[in-house]
Amino acid sequence: MQVVGYTDRLNPRPGETIRFMVSCEQEAYRADIVRLIHGDEHPAGPGFKEELVQSPASGQYPGRRQPLKRGSYVAVPDAPPLRPPGSFTLHCWIYPTTPASRLQGILTKWSGADSSGYGLFVDAQGSLALWIGDGSGTVDKVSTGVFLRARQWYSVAGIFDAAAGRIRVTQELAGSHGAVATGRAAVERDAECAAAGANTASFLMAACGGVDTAGDAITGHYNGKIDGPSLFSRALSVEELAALASGVPPGGAVAAWDLGRDFSSATVTDGSPYGLHGQAVNMPARAVTGHNWSGREVDFRNVPQEYAAIYFHDDDLEDAGWEVDFELTIPGGMRSGIYAARLRAGDVDEDYVPFFVPPKRGTASSPIAFLAPTNSYVAYANFHVPADPIRRARWKRQTGREMFAYPVQRQDRYVVENKLLSLYDRHTDTSGVAYSSRLRPNLSMRPKYIFQMLGEGKGGSHQFNADLHLVDWMEAKGFEHDVVTDENLHFEGAELLAPYRVVVT
Repeated sequence: MQVVGYTDRLNPRPGETIRFMVSCEQEAYRADIVRLIHGDEHPAGPGFKEELVQSPASGQYPGRRQPLKRGSYVAVPDAPPLRPPGSFTLHCWIYPTTPASRLQGILTKWSGADSSGYGLFVDAQGSLALWIGDGSGTVDKVSTGVFLRARQWYSVAGIFDAAAGRIRVTQELAGSHGAVATGRAAVERDAECAAAGANTASFLMAACGGVDTAGDAITGHYNGKIDGPSLFSRALSVEELAALASGVPPGGAVAAWDLGRDFSSATVTDGSPYGLHGQAVNMPARAVTGHNWSGREVDFRNVPQEYAAIYFHDDDLEDAGWEVDFELTIPGGMRSGIYAARLRAGDVDEDYVPFFVPPKRGTASSPIAFLAPTNSYVAYANFHVPADPIRRARWKRQTGREMFAYPVQRQDRYVVENKLLSLYDRHTDTSGVAYSSRLRPNLSMRPKYIFQMLGEGKGGSHQFNADLHLVDWMEAKGFEHDVVTDENLHFEGAELLAPYRVVVT
């Protein structure tokens, strides 16, 4: 697909503004607002039906490619306590899931622009490493040289003793229920850097800034869980480090982030007096089992201290973060219904970006309400059976035939090529995808989209496109209706439906 888009909201009311984000591979594209009536092009049906709407948003727009910034992490804004002038200690628990894949940031305050700062990493060989850069070209990199096992908890630390001019890095395999077990690796050597160079980069968990790209772009995304990250502005002794790993932290932490708080938000809370709180980006999984999980309780609310970890993935995507291309303020007289911005680039390429226009709050313009299940549309966002390797393998076992290996539908091809994961996909570390977001292209919520069933390229309309059959039936029968969404119903309750005689869904 040469042009694709999404919106900042799904259900703007009259007087409200909806914004459209578009990525286009060509120099320009045409946008038009249309009302959608029937979306299925099957020759045995009524055929595709749309109604052009005169709108100030319609017109030609310059094309530009907007990238998908995948990968979850936590960002803590720069602050003086995060720039230790001399000694420091970084510590946390990690549960790496792809340790040997590439360089991955764990706890980093690194600027790729001048190689300044410090960071604890999983290096390209799958070992724990501490980096210190003074900003003038000298970079100390110390690795344990011992491979981290996938899906095992480790207590890991990086220590810089400025007075002694020594760097120490340790990784220690955890036993059951958080007890430290065998599998300890520690490396200590003289430091070339006298101090970590100060920079204004954010302190990141599960990523790093500007390591393999120009500037300070966020890269080096980590796959796995992190628990109990902390930063000290001094070099902890061996005894203090052992106590910290055993759950008895020494005093004087510059930052001690409690990942077991604020589960339902993006806030990552620092319990130190400095209040160096962070924000989770791209929705990593929270309230997941930590290094001390006992297995006795499966409800995180009952023992939050055992679910105080965050699970990060290098392909998480909550908000594509594209810039706005154009917007539309819904006119007061606009008919309640299902609409779309129709995007066309060149002669053949197009995309439809749907949205729903309910009547003004507290009013109804018809006796019938069509309740659009937008939550379900998002739950099934980008679901593409042909691209799922697990289903392909099952299909071959059951039938003895190969399922077609690559999607034949352009929307599905775009989903696969751009890793727009559905809830039926797996992350790069093979764990299941847990979240779906509407702040990204949803190529299965489109008119003309056919859900490809089984393995023979057959299928039919599904979800959004199937519901347009119902809209077309009401249009054909002359049943005047409003369109409301389950999101409206969630926030407004029964008062939303009170004016109607019938609710159709």
